[in-house]
Amino acid sequence: MLELLEPYATIIRAVSALISAVAVLISTGFVIWTTCFRKTRRDRIDELKEEIQVSLERTVIQPSEIQSIFESLNSKYNKHEYKKLHHLALNELSSENKVKVIWTR
Repeated sequence: MLELLEPYATIIRAVSALISAVAVLISTGFVIWTTCFRKTRRDRIDELKEEIQVSLERTVIQPSEIQSIFESLNSKYNKHEYKKLHHLALNELSSENKVKVIWTR
């Protein structure tokens, strides 16, 4: 059977080299995309924290004001991937003592 494939050996080698090169290009592109152009959850929370701080006029807020603060953010930060992080960003700001939420009973 190998004797039948022997005349096509150079073509087979060329095709396999081409497939390997394409695989390397695809994997390199994927690695560059994931490391440079994709935002992680941490990046989004940091952006959101900055935006919340900019939109707040004072550092003490009431719980009833929280929803209106989130709605007043830039439309970019009201998309689904940021809405999930609103409360996390606010909690981090309060743990860093940059914002104080007064919880009343």
